Amino acid sequence: MNDFERLQTALKRQSEQRQAEQQNCEGLLNALYHALRYAAGPGLPFNNVRIELLTDKDPVLRPLPLGSWHAARIRLGLADVRVQVRRGPAGYLGEFGRGGHFRLEHITEESVTAVARQILRDVADMYAADRAAAHKLN
Repeated sequence: MNDFERLQTALKRQSEQRQAEQQNCEGLLNALYHALRYAAGPGLPFNNVRIELLTDKDPVLRPLPLGSWHAARIRLGLADVRVQVRRGPAGYLGEFGRGGHFRLEHITEESVTAVARQILRDVADMYAADRAAAHKLN
């Protein structure tokens, strides 16, 4: 078997795993979106929360290898936040905004809600820090 055939065989062998991983990561991003909509509590949805799943405009490899990042842009009112997740050895790893990160070993309603609230707090803190720094300059 030559190198080209080896590559094609490897891609075919991992096809189902890659597809399942993509569905799981996109499912987590959608769960975060829904948790952010209801972060104010039951029956009080935020209507100005939107999600847009992103594709890598310039991927290094396609199809994406296992363990690659899957991303979405989530609009939180006036702010847009890029959130990306990938499957790690012990669950899901995520990043958002300027250096925000999270880890989920198990996806439960409580754990996703906790991450959604963390994202809201951290993004608010990021903007508050920008404003405080701007006032110090003046």
